[in-house]
Amino acid sequence: WSSGTGRRWTCPAGGSTHLFPEPDVLAGSAEDPALRALATALADGRLRLDAGADRDEAEETLLALPGMDRPTAALIRIRALGDPDVDPYGTPGAERWRPWRSYAVRHLETAGAAGAAALG
Repeated sequence: WSSGTGRRWTCPAGGSTHLFPEPDVLAGSAEDPALRALATALADGRLRLDAGADRDEAEETLLALPGMDRPTAALIRIRALGDPDVDPYGTPGAERWRPWRSYAVRHLETAGAAGAAALG
């Protein structure tokens, strides 16, 4: 994505790379309808994913976008909005990890079967 649509950036230490494209650029070039809808909502201001954004409002806006499902919206809420208490998958036993379910579920995800057993 970035090399095809992002602006070139020259590293002070040498070499260059590309910045991730701005939402309006991505909205105009994304082939996937869900990604295009997400980028358009960011570009036109309907969706805010910054530190001051209301998490519930952002999730509601995300879920109204075509192609957006609850787990994906929850993962965006975790990563982009820093919400520490989201369980994207309805993980059995995750309630007892409140208010840190985001971290617990991610940790157990990476632990595989042993992690699932720990939720018991």
